[in-house]
Amino acid sequence: MIEREPVWVRAFPEEELCEGKGKLFKHGGKQVAVFKLEDGRCFAVDNLCPHEGYPLVQGHVRDCVLTCAWHNYKFDLRDGSCIVGDEAVTCFPLRIMDGHVELDLSEPDPSLEIQKTYKSLEAGIYQRRPGQMARDLARLIRLGVTPKEIALEAARYDAVHAEYGTTHVLPLAVDVLEIVKRRTGHDAVLPWLSVYELLSESSVRLAPREVPEAIDPGLIDPGQGVERCGERLLSLIEEEETEAAQALLIAAIGSGVALTEIESWLLRACCEHFLSFGHPLIFLTKAFDLLKEVGGEDAATLLSANLLGIILGTREDTLPTWSFCKKKVKELEPRFAELFEKQGQAVDWRREELLAAILGGKRDDVYAALLAALETGVLVSSILNVLSIAAAERLLRFNPEIERDPGLQHGWLDITHRLTFVRAVRELSRRLQHPAVLKCLFFACEFVHRAKALDIDEDKRGTINPVPVLSSIEKQVDAIVTAIRNRHDESALMLTDGFLRQNDEIGVLESALEDLALGDHMVRPIFIAHAVKTVRVAFLEHRELAGDPLQSHPVLGCVRFLASEVMERRFTQLSHEAVNFVLHGKVPITLA
Repeated sequence: MIEREPVWVRAFPEEELCEGKGKLFKHGGKQVAVFKLEDGRCFAVDNLCPHEGYPLVQGHVRDCVLTCAWHNYKFDLRDGSCIVGDEAVTCFPLRIMDGHVELDLSEPDPSLEIQKTYKSLEAGIYQRRPGQMARDLARLIRLGVTPKEIALEAARYDAVHAEYGTTHVLPLAVDVLEIVKRRTGHDAVLPWLSVYELLSESSVRLAPREVPEAIDPGLIDPGQGVERCGERLLSLIEEEETEAAQALLIAAIGSGVALTEIESWLLRACCEHFLSFGHPLIFLTKAFDLLKEVGGEDAATLLSANLLGIILGTREDTLPTWSFCKKKVKELEPRFAELFEKQGQAVDWRREELLAAILGGKRDDVYAALLAALETGVLVSSILNVLSIAAAERLLRFNPEIERDPGLQHGWLDITHRLTFVRAVRELSRRLQHPAVLKCLFFACEFVHRAKALDIDEDKRGTINPVPVLSSIEKQVDAIVTAIRNRHDESALMLTDGFLRQNDEIGVLESALEDLALGDHMVRPIFIAHAVKTVRVAFLEHRELAGDPLQSHPVLGCVRFLASEVMERRFTQLSHEAVNFVLHGKVPITLA
């Protein structure tokens, strides 16, 4: 906190003030509304109402309450607090000297302003007030708060308040942190508002979640005991011992166990089961991406929330519909160590067999083709290239009529998760050198394969004929974005395919689609989050597939998603399911 002496500015004679009315004073770019009460007391506040900026000097005063004439917001003149409305108004110190009103208009301590703004931002999150959140984000940027700090604040709030552990807020914050690196100043308000609106929606009026205290850190031996600690944590997770697992994790972090070691424990936990549509693994990789950016000071807070999500996640591989996968994985698991060691020994392999099996074969075909590749010594990264293409093909083949059928529990977001999960498994394979990675490889094959039930009929699938365009890169990108905005999916795909064939440098298109995803192209926060992450993953995978004849697939799949008529408000489905369950005892129908 900076100690400073007040700097008084003489405004006007006190006699110019009328009781109950305001007088405007302008100085150095500031507008100040000064009021005199019936008892002679005088107060000064910012003339711009914090709601939308209308002049408070036109408001009226009763006792110490100032009412804005425009929207009836009410403020306590003594401290600026908002009595009716949301944000407080800034007060300025005032004194009467020699019959004149004098004001201290000097800039306040920035640290105090940041603290006050964060408090207001939290109130906006709690009450779900996007306008207030937008203004506070603009203030934080003006005060010099860094993108890393804004991302961390969102992730921290999510970790503390999310009822069942980490939500989509964390990965969106990490994606936006990358996106804003190419933006300057207040151009970043819109991307951050997307993060905070999602945060507000998912945690509106939720109190902080109780977190168990760490066990005695002295019980963790930083030497040989670290490995045993990890095994103990995995055992607690498997048994769903939530409090004990969180306490152990927090203690391990507090004891100085390296975050790389902690990461390997939690990644292995994500390999044990196919959890909640792949979310826990996706969220975990993003959590460590964030910790690498901001440092490990908040590791216990962020990772204990991730851990909760892992423990509470649906173990989909244990469901009846996944019984075939469970049986196959159990049969092959004793061979995982041997197969893992074979990586890199392959001279050649027929990847087309695996791709064809995933896209249209039977389950036996998928597992046989994957096992054959592993036995041959094909690298996991090469297998993931095939999975990436297959997941992108699912986006290109998705039948939108399925989403419009209220009797089916499927939509575009389900399909985007295939590509995102494949990306998460790629990150897993780079960060964890352990045979357990192969288990997730089988999960990914099953996950992408079973979505074939959502494909459009083969005779109805269109072909993409690339449009060769000789105009500038910027004009080509504008044409693609226009087609997407107008929901002309065929045109968007042809233009995009032509662009990708003509241009090696695709950064302009990537930036344009990021901007589109963060704008008002979609409405609900969760759909905006999925649009952003699909764009990010599509271009990351495009780079991974450099030189592959199907390199463009992830970007084309992303464009089809963005250009399609996505149903965001699925109340017809919810109503249909409610009636079927309440009246007929029927459960929702899922195809994949």
